[in-house]
Amino acid sequence: MKTYIRIFFTLIFTLAFYTTGFAYKTYYYRDINQSKNSSSVVNAPFIPFNNKVNKGLQNGIYWVKIENNTQNNIVEIASARISDVKAYINGKQTNAIKGFFLPAFTVNANQILYLKVFCEKEATIPIVIHTQNNILQTIQNNIFFYGLYYGFSLLMVILNIFYFFNFKEKTFLLYSFFLASVSFSLFYRDGLASLIFNTRWLKVNCEIIFHFLSAVFGCLFASEYLRLQIHFPRVKYYTITIITLMFVGYCLYLFANIFTGFITAELCGITLLAIYFISSVPLFYKSAFYKFFTIAYFLFLILSIDFFILPLLGLPNQGITTLFIKIASVVEMLILSYAVAYRMRVLQKENAEIQQEIFKYFMQVETLEQELIKLKEGKKNSLTNASLSTREIEIFTLIASGVSTKDMAINLHLSVNTVKYHIKNLYEKLEISTRQEAIVKASDMQVIK
Repeated sequence: MKTYIRIFFTLIFTLAFYTTGFAYKTYYYRDINQSKNSSSVVNAPFIPFNNKVNKGLQNGIYWVKIENNTQNNIVEIASARISDVKAYINGKQTNAIKGFFLPAFTVNANQILYLKVFCEKEATIPIVIHTQNNILQTIQNNIFFYGLYYGFSLLMVILNIFYFFNFKEKTFLLYSFFLASVSFSLFYRDGLASLIFNTRWLKVNCEIIFHFLSAVFGCLFASEYLRLQIHFPRVKYYTITIITLMFVGYCLYLFANIFTGFITAELCGITLLAIYFISSVPLFYKSAFYKFFTIAYFLFLILSIDFFILPLLGLPNQGITTLFIKIASVVEMLILSYAVAYRMRVLQKENAEIQQEIFKYFMQVETLEQELIKLKEGKKNSLTNASLSTREIEIFTLIASGVSTKDMAINLHLSVNTVKYHIKNLYEKLEISTRQEAIVKASDMQVIK
């Protein structure tokens, strides 16, 4: 098992490295006082970095300096959370390239590009450099992978909705909503929000809406799937509390521009994910469908921490990209979609067995009641045929009614030991050893023969 875990993380780190692109000489400077312009920033004390600036909570204005010494290239800021970017070459502002969904700028050989970046949320500035010769192929590849992933996501959403209407199983519907919310969150991170939203407020803040919906539907789905109202009913109260705190945090950020509120809300989201993953661990060996959930949510939890939380706090991370998140998301979709269908079959089988047991029990009780009626009327019955005494018949009736030994003693004004003595004699005559066997034997022999 440990070997598989090591292989899994090795693949994560390898893919993360090869999908972040190759950065040339790159430097950054934090303009705390916002006093620099395209001319004065040239003499600023820049700090070198590789691939991305990762300063987390230290948001604000940053200048990024890129020295391009080889060939004509295109510099892309691979973050949808950064929308306010200005680029300067030789002191003159240059326009962004059309065709990219994220901010991208051309820099020719032996030129120095300065980027003035406003980090409204966390100060994470990932830089990806593309060769200009291959840019058309890069754009085409991006569009192809976008269509492939979001088309597959849409298919899975529709499929789960179809299953819901076909099988009347609520888990399918909740999972489809959860899947749609997560897909829209990645849709935003790919810079595609402008394709469906016209207002700047929605383009910038739709991620918050999708994150909140992902948390809500993720909790509802997990709770229904794991049947936590049976196994861990208190989780519901923790969930309501954290969801409320998450909502308040997002509102503080949206309407009061308090960045701490955004951080709090994001941490609440990952806390909820962790709670439901932890809740699934004790159920791991109870059924195969619990195992599917635990594995899928573990994958989702690890990648979400690296992709959403660690950069937000400026902590070291593996730089997981949206490409790898999509690959992992497809794996999770396949696992959970199969798991939901498998769970439905298991529960249907369990329900059928329970219904059979209930029917059998009621038939036993009905047969016993008929024999007791015959006994009261003085007719020939199975109870007297078993040579039971009046007291034993009385105790047998109470056993069949589910009365405990202690309560029998109270009702019959006998000691507990006396009742146990009668039960012992009763069991010996009926050749049984438990209360359940008493009812079963009564059914098999038409109560007692």
